Amino acid sequence: MIQEGGEAPEAARLLRNRVFIEEQQVSEEEEYDGLDVQCSHYVLQKGEIPVATARIRPSGSTYKLERMAVAADWRMHGFGKKLVEHMLAESRLSGKEVYLHAQLQAAGFYEKLGFIPEGPHFEEAAIMHVKMRRKL
Repeated sequence: MIQEGGEAPEAARLLRNRVFIEEQQVSEEEEYDGLDVQCSHYVLQKGEIPVATARIRPSGSTYKLERMAVAADWRMHGFGKKLVEHMLAESRLSGKEVYLHAQLQAAGFYEKLGFIPEGPHFEEAAIMHVKMRRKL
């Protein structure tokens, strides 16, 4: 399921709540930053069950992949990879650059998808991150 603009679909909000707010203790204010209306939202489902979500947002001449979350029971099954590959395959992104702020424990995942780390590590929402880029 893909939703363009507006608020995140309910399935995306539920996954983001579970992963970021409950598991990682990110505040609701940080998680819901008011930028959802500028984003395209993605939810990957297995049958009727939402297992992964992310959003992508125009950011100047590039795009930023954000709020990537996979439900704990569904991690390590390739759903995150499938979702990111689907998002990056969109024709509107062809020839564009996409960047993200990867949590350090997820940087290897993004490297396997062609993202390259850039710059020093930094803290965001009390979690260490690294900026990563990929040209499509």
